[in-house]
Amino acid sequence: MSRDEGAGLRAMGERDAHACAAAFERALELRTTVRAMLDALAARRPLQADWVAAVNQAMGWGTGASRLVRQGRGWRLAFASTLGEPLRALAPIARSATDLAAQDRAVAAAAAGARWRSAATG
Repeated sequence: MSRDEGAGLRAMGERDAHACAAAFERALELRTTVRAMLDALAARRPLQADWVAAVNQAMGWGTGASRLVRQGRGWRLAFASTLGEPLRALAPIARSATDLAAQDRAVAAAAAGARWRSAATG
């Protein structure tokens, strides 16, 4: 998260404490979901559909696009969220959880393939 985005979220907390409190509740729910997913991944258990749906929804809270913004005399790229709510701060957490889930499955598939190749040649 950029410094500008952090400042924007802090200012949002001053303007709309109710929305920020609701986002905090969603953050606690997302934390519970991510912990359950990580426990399942560590134990090599399947992910539950409701966990996947929850992190997919949270990733959507961070939709937007890169934009050119003025920086001093020049320009820089910055992410501009299409969502003006504090929920957008949770999207990177959800993205990290999905990256871990996808990476774990790829590692498991590669290990299974290696065991199969070893058994086939052994």
